[in-house]
Amino acid sequence: MAGHRIALIGAGWHSSTHHAPAVAQYRDEHPGAVEIALCDRDAARTAEIAERHGFDHRFTDVDTLRDRFRPDAAIVVLPVPIMAEMVAHLLEDAVPLLIEKPLGENIGQARRMAAAVRDSGVPVLVSLNRRFDPGLRIALDWLSARGPLRMIRGTMLRARRVDPQFIWSTSIHLLDLMCAIAGPLRATDRGGVVDPACMDGDDSWRMERIEGDHGLAGFVEIMPACGRIMECVRCAGDHFCLDLFTGTHHDWRVAGYEEGDCVLDERAPTDQAEHVRNGTYAETEAFLRAVREGMPLPSPGVDDALASAELVAVLASGEVRDS
Repeated sequence: MAGHRIALIGAGWHSSTHHAPAVAQYRDEHPGAVEIALCDRDAARTAEIAERHGFDHRFTDVDTLRDRFRPDAAIVVLPVPIMAEMVAHLLEDAVPLLIEKPLGENIGQARRMAAAVRDSGVPVLVSLNRRFDPGLRIALDWLSARGPLRMIRGTMLRARRVDPQFIWSTSIHLLDLMCAIAGPLRATDRGGVVDPACMDGDDSWRMERIEGDHGLAGFVEIMPACGRIMECVRCAGDHFCLDLFTGTHHDWRVAGYEEGDCVLDERAPTDQAEHVRNGTYAETEAFLRAVREGMPLPSPGVDDALASAELVAVLASGEVRDS
């Protein structure tokens, strides 16, 4: 029996660095399970990436890919401005999709894409890969044996990230991870503790209060040009505290504390590949396993991604405009 036909659409830096090696690893670990086609308008780039990973087919036009390859599922990793049009195109084929975040260039586009996916009935997984970070499962298992959370704090630090859409397109990873841990979160009417106008013209810095259900208090720090690269979520309740450092840009680590003692300290293996360390492989494996077994796709779907986008849009305070 021939393997499932999987299309990887997009061969840019993000796709070639994270998604292509993840798909290739899945193929290598599941011989005969999948047949892979790579599609990108840049013929030279497509040929280079396909040859590097030994992909079976290559295309430079999506319509040709659809007609000749007839994928059973597609992984779509494209720039945000063209993502919505491509997804709308692919929904016509009614095959499962794994699509890159965010759902659009602003919250209005995100709502429309979510509605289009919902109306189509096509299963779609949104690539918010922190939900598949190897450390997250360890953290959730440890927290499940303790009492309820009282506080959650998320920190995202970057160096020289001065792009104006940083909050919308990148910090959604942090907010979505916090929602995956603590449940639905929302901005508070107390607002931020730092006025963006004080940031010397750079309004992508944020220190914001958020809140969850059952009295959960939260705090978000976003510093896109502070000279350090780090992502961490701290969770605390009565007599316990946990720090989760994600595997994006650095090794993941999970540290749990009780009564002043460190009782949990697990870290990424020193030789763990980047696409494994940052959760992309686990995300890809979960998607392709569901496709092959005819099972529902894992979270986050478009409604999960939209909920996180709504929170990000509020925190962006006008940077992300409806249109």
